[in-house]
Amino acid sequence: MLLIMDGLAHRGKPSGIVEDVVVDEQWRGKGIGKLMMQFAMDHCKRIGCSKLTLSSSMQRTAAHQFYESLGFQKHGYSFRVKLDGSSYGEPTCAELN
Repeated sequence: MLLIMDGLAHRGKPSGIVEDVVVDEQWRGKGIGKLMMQFAMDHCKRIGCSKLTLSSSMQRTAAHQFYESLGFQKHGYSFRVKLDGSSYGEPTCAELN
């Protein structure tokens, strides 16, 4: 999903957020993810976005390499809170490293 946020920062320019990027296992490695991300990047450039951001779970190292190959850089931390009263459970060692 590609979300466009209008003029919240960067001198009123919009910014893009990519959420929930998933390619079915049987279709991975065929360039579909790259095409989806390139579309998002091109669209954001075309409409004048100042940046395109995404977040990725800490243990998804292959995904991190994929995003970095597209020019994304690691930046900051991502935080979350459940609003329905449930919990995420204890983080795994991979999530902490």
